[in-house]
Amino acid sequence: MRIIYGILFFFYLCQNVYSQNYFQQDVKYTINVTLNDKKHLLTGSEDIYYKNNSTTTLNELYFHLYPNAYKNNSTTLAKELFNTGDNIFLESENKDLGYIDSLEFKVNGVPAEWNLLQDTIDICRIKLPKPLQPGDSIHITTPFKVKIPNHRLSRLGHNAQAYFITQWFPKPAVFDKNGWNYFSYLDKGEYYSEFGSFDVTITLPENYVVAATGELVNGESEIVWLENKAKETMAMSDFPKELDIPTSSETMKTLRYKQDSIHDFAWFADKRWHVLKGEVELPISKRKVTTWSFFTNAEAEMWRKAPEYISNGIRYMSNWVGEYPYSTCTVVDVTYASGSGMEYPMVATIGSYGDPFELDVTIVHEVIHNWFYGIIGSNERKHPWMDEGICNFYETRYIYTEYASDKSKQLNNVYSYGRFKKLLNLEKINHKDIQYQRYLAGARRHTSVSPDDYAQNFSRANYGGAVYYKTTISTDYLKEYLGDSLFDRCMKRFYENWKFKHPDPVDMKNEFEIESGQKLDWYFNDLIRSDKYIDYSICSIKKENGNAKLTLSNKGEIAGPLWISKMKDGSIKSTEKIDGFSGTKKIEMAFEDGSSYKIDANKEIPELDRKNNTIKSSGLFKKTEKLNLQFLSALEDPDRTQLFYIPVIGYNVYNSFMGGIAFHNVSFHEKPFEFAVMPMYATKTQDLAGGADFRYHFYLKNSAIKKITIQETIGHYAYADDEYVNGTTGETYSNTLKFTKADTRFIFTFKNPHPQKKITKEFEIRNVLVNRDIAYFYDYKPQTVLFNYVKAEYRRINSNALDASSQKIAAEYDVDHFKANLEFKQFFCYGKENKGVHTRFFLGYLHLNEQNVNPDVDYRYILSGTPGNRDYLYDDIFIGRTEETGLFSRQFIRNDAGFTTPTLFYRKASEWMVGLNASTTLPGFIPFRLYVNIGTFNDSDLPAGTVETSGVSWELGVELPLVKEVLTVYFPFAYSNDIQYINEQQGLNFGDLIRFELHLQKLNPLNYIRTTLR
Repeated sequence: MRIIYGILFFFYLCQNVYSQNYFQQDVKYTINVTLNDKKHLLTGSEDIYYKNNSTTTLNELYFHLYPNAYKNNSTTLAKELFNTGDNIFLESENKDLGYIDSLEFKVNGVPAEWNLLQDTIDICRIKLPKPLQPGDSIHITTPFKVKIPNHRLSRLGHNAQAYFITQWFPKPAVFDKNGWNYFSYLDKGEYYSEFGSFDVTITLPENYVVAATGELVNGESEIVWLENKAKETMAMSDFPKELDIPTSSETMKTLRYKQDSIHDFAWFADKRWHVLKGEVELPISKRKVTTWSFFTNAEAEMWRKAPEYISNGIRYMSNWVGEYPYSTCTVVDVTYASGSGMEYPMVATIGSYGDPFELDVTIVHEVIHNWFYGIIGSNERKHPWMDEGICNFYETRYIYTEYASDKSKQLNNVYSYGRFKKLLNLEKINHKDIQYQRYLAGARRHTSVSPDDYAQNFSRANYGGAVYYKTTISTDYLKEYLGDSLFDRCMKRFYENWKFKHPDPVDMKNEFEIESGQKLDWYFNDLIRSDKYIDYSICSIKKENGNAKLTLSNKGEIAGPLWISKMKDGSIKSTEKIDGFSGTKKIEMAFEDGSSYKIDANKEIPELDRKNNTIKSSGLFKKTEKLNLQFLSALEDPDRTQLFYIPVIGYNVYNSFMGGIAFHNVSFHEKPFEFAVMPMYATKTQDLAGGADFRYHFYLKNSAIKKITIQETIGHYAYADDEYVNGTTGETYSNTLKFTKADTRFIFTFKNPHPQKKITKEFEIRNVLVNRDIAYFYDYKPQTVLFNYVKAEYRRINSNALDASSQKIAAEYDVDHFKANLEFKQFFCYGKENKGVHTRFFLGYLHLNEQNVNPDVDYRYILSGTPGNRDYLYDDIFIGRTEETGLFSRQFIRNDAGFTTPTLFYRKASEWMVGLNASTTLPGFIPFRLYVNIGTFNDSDLPAGTVETSGVSWELGVELPLVKEVLTVYFPFAYSNDIQYINEQQGLNFGDLIRFELHLQKLNPLNYIRTTLR
């Protein structure tokens, strides 16, 4: 006992020493601002008293000028949105943009030298006329004007004459133990500001309803006006549908708001708002908090219960964490503004959600932010989980507590899967399950990152998967381990010691460990502050002396606590709690024949793989679950051995119609081993066709290569109908030629150093074996010939719709040839979605061996791309691979020089070829694109008088993308003399020149699951 007290006393001393070193600056704001709602302009002035509570002498201050984030296409915000494929800035006109100007900083009445930082215009540095000593204060003043941007850009904005005024005034950056914390405005990342007091005066037309941070001072008449509007709202039996904005009053009003112990100030104004006023009594002090709800007609009926939702959030959080310290709490309806669902001290914005339960949960989530963001002012840009992650945890806890008796409310409406929900058995997935699944989506592919990373380092998917969902399920795991009561005591201690301060993860960890008396590295260091994962398994079971002796293994990287349960008929009979361990561990539990033993039967641990958590007490296959055959695909079920099936049909000219079933194990999360087997019966050849695909993934950590995939693809189809007539006897010989292909690939996927950009970098080595029939005329039977190709390719692909590009370098070899080529593609966006210029550059080199072992294969580059009979690697699907006439003969792959006009057996290169392609979209909704192609190659320098008489070939045409990336039709209408010569020689008319690309492999449902549903 003395040892325990000694340890706790040591922690207490460490905490006191640390607290003595803690400091935070003090800021007092006085702001006066006037809204011009005709010009969407704020004109104001700012007085700041800034006290230096640090031990450092300050020679300069840094200020955030966040409205400048909206100024042009070069700001950090604009670049962030562009990198994620959002073209809002490109589409915006000058009138939609915003900025802050008219700044004249003075320090203690003396004009101060200041400048914008070189790499960003939304941060400035103010050089102090004299150093600010520790303990001293200065008075800073400046006028300012803010051009309010369009509401679609980000959180600050206006929608006609509805105003969302956030991050709008010059705001000093935080100076803390780490030095200055200044950073540009981001749409994904949030804020970090100094605590202090605000005294804000707002002048605007008097018929605006205003919601703001703080308490209204000397505003009795305004409060009476709001209360009367609330009575009117309560008396309304229904609400009109129109959202028209009334004309502004010519009379102005001035409102003054004051508040201490906050770190930001936001306000909102709308002339259409209905008003509801409520009140909630705090559970311990019994103090009353006034609640306000301001909303438009958009979803007015749902908003009738908004006061109840606000009260619920305040009541639950006051019980779980600590009492709400302010006198009011407000939520406002901003319909479809960009800043919907966003928190500010004492006030939050809520968008349109279309569902009462979603409105309830969103309001509660934003109210919760008053604790984690508002009161506990962590650095959200550096530690985003301490804000969004913890709030999401409490939102989930609210759902499972408030709606404990209504299981339907615990189900998660998985919007992103749309009509596939029922098909994929997603209709009954609950909130905790979907959060685990969304975390698992990145964790399985080892692309998830630490929730404690900087906000700007996350991709959009990882921001949700790590910051929100991994934090939520990990914190729920911690709560389950500590128990509700102890967990709440830990959080309350953290709240009481750090409210109105700037804690970091170490501070939170200290408070939890002191209160619980336990080391919690597995949560704070491993789950939250790293990308490590948990994976326990049961290896074996033996019966000894009436007990089950279990061998457990930690296959993961975290030694977190775990639970082992004895199961019978699907129910938990008993559970033992085990401290975390590394390596293996043996435990004993009571044995019962016919039972099973399961790790984490209640699914509280965020494990990487739950399929190795169960073992049976008897039977031959103790670790194998019952087979579950299921249509299409589904979420992984750890209690079943899943095999999915999909009916498949196919067609080509030679096999005719084919039908069969594909069996596979491809689901929402990537497995180390994935397979798909697709046998089909061909009606014309009356035999089996089809293919199979096997993939094994190896994941690497702390390496430039993040994944290695070994893939084996097998295919067997007919590719030609061969017919030969004996000139002597007149006898006809017919054969169907077939091919079998085995494609072995080693794919090295590189780590993306810029996760917010949609970039994939891979290096691939292939060995392709093609065993195909070749017509042999001596005995009129086809002969089988084996071709062996080796190919290597490096590719870098940017899938950002606004900046799509790819760079590929490839080399290919077999006994007859060596090829090397490079291809560059770049899309230049006009600003509108899917509008712009597509460009491509191709350069190819070819060496043909003098001794041609397989003379029936033509390896030369082709000016006009690859038709089916020249796809010697059999990489693409052709309906009529070797057809020379008819519709299916028009199918081709637009590669090599990228021309679309068929040049047949002309215009081929045996040494080198260069091609340049460009196509542009047309204005409005016209679906066609104009294209131009230019090419040249080594045979083009032949003497005049030959067929190829032009050094450079060109063509113009129109392309029609009918199905994106699947079906495109090309109509060439002008071309160079050499192509005109070919057309005349072959008697080709305009209709003969129309060709199409058809990429049927992109319709493979397994590829859809891998690329879209994942």
